[in-house]
Amino acid sequence: MRLILHETLATLPWTVPLAEGWIAPPEGWNVERRATLAAADLRPDDFALLPSPEAARLIGSHVIVPTAAAVFDNEGPVALRTPVRPDEIARTPVRLIDCSSAGELLARGLLRNFYGIDAAGFTRDEEAAAEVVVVEGAEALRPVEAGFSEDLARAWKIFTDLPFVSHVLVAPGGTEIAGVAPLVSFLHDLAAAAERRRREWRQPYCDREAVPRDRLDSLLGTMRRSLAPDDGKALTALLSHGGKGTDYPIKPAWRFIGG
Repeated sequence: MRLILHETLATLPWTVPLAEGWIAPPEGWNVERRATLAAADLRPDDFALLPSPEAARLIGSHVIVPTAAAVFDNEGPVALRTPVRPDEIARTPVRLIDCSSAGELLARGLLRNFYGIDAAGFTRDEEAAAEVVVVEGAEALRPVEAGFSEDLARAWKIFTDLPFVSHVLVAPGGTEIAGVAPLVSFLHDLAAAAERRRREWRQPYCDREAVPRDRLDSLLGTMRRSLAPDDGKALTALLSHGGKGTDYPIKPAWRFIGG
């Protein structure tokens, strides 16, 4: 069986211990780390910790396992960068840098509704005219030399009173709760090791990525690593607000394991 982990800032509690070899995968499991991960990368029998909008594309083949997720309330791994105050920008192209589908839909859901900015298109390429740049991952925690930086998870919380669910765990449809138990235990052990051995890896990570240690500690200290019963509303809101104008379903009928 194969488990694929999206390797990004939000999933550090799982990917760091795996990369360091602190926790071995369960017998019979092949575990991979991917810098980018989309629904199209999965086979029908794959398990994955992936950006939450991708789960909406997998409803026909996979179910969500609530015991592993990346959930952010008042600070998160996605930032909006502008040269002037956001409320001074009326219309602009938007450049996405290292954004997963979760980061992109978060920005799409907030630009007009929260910031009053009309996006004249989204691009992942160099765009000289872009007055809005959305960044995800380590870059979102780096101090800006000029201009303004907005934490989009905080803005999302103010706008919707809901958390930002960036990543969820999916399993093949029909998977029984008992069948996923070894995987759930493995992911729990990874996260526990990351916390227990945080002094071994967090400062080297900050030095390598030029991230302030207090920013990383605060982000990881406040994130939740599983879904609460009401987090389905947050998943739906991200698609309904941010999915418009994309090919993601905006009213996904989420399926959860055991449901």
